[in-house]
Amino acid sequence: MSRLKGFVEKERRLGDKVAAFSTVITKVPYNDTRDPPGDLHGTGWFIEIEHQKFVLTCEHVARDQTRGMLCASFHGSEVAFDLRNPVSALTYPLDVAITAITENTWRLVEHEAQCIPITLFTELSPASDELMYVAGHPGELGMYTTAAMVCRIQDEFDPVLEEEVPQPREDIHFLLPYTPEYAEYMSNGQRETLPRAPA
Repeated sequence: MSRLKGFVEKERRLGDKVAAFSTVITKVPYNDTRDPPGDLHGTGWFIEIEHQKFVLTCEHVARDQTRGMLCASFHGSEVAFDLRNPVSALTYPLDVAITAITENTWRLVEHEAQCIPITLFTELSPASDELMYVAGHPGELGMYTTAAMVCRIQDEFDPVLEEEVPQPREDIHFLLPYTPEYAEYMSNGQRETLPRAPA
């Protein structure tokens, strides 16, 4: 139990530090008349490559740009902006997408957002038992919250994963434990039951 408490404390400290680098991605369907419009859809990260700013996200999030408008916002600002630039993406087995942010958009409002320089990215794969901080806004499952956890990487693939579609690849993917029964709900609002992963 003390190890779990240590993870929760790490999550609390890291959450504030990474917030400036991330954004909630909202999908606003065409003709959405709600106020405010849109649904939580995913997470993006601000990165910088050769002085150009980008939003890095998953391909399965970015593909919905064709079905509606994807919006993001900057840490410290309540103003949203649309991700209208072309998206470059890699599909399974990678699931990654990137879209540029113009300087005009970056300077649209005062904010506290920051970019992660591409030089800080590594080509090394996570090692077994390495501690990882994982955070995101998991679409509708997020219930307007951020899911975050510190966990140890698992590299032993259970045989049940052979039935997954698409099938995980040990040379590219790694496993993160998802155990709602051990999670601590940290919101000040009404306590919700943490969702199970989609079947």
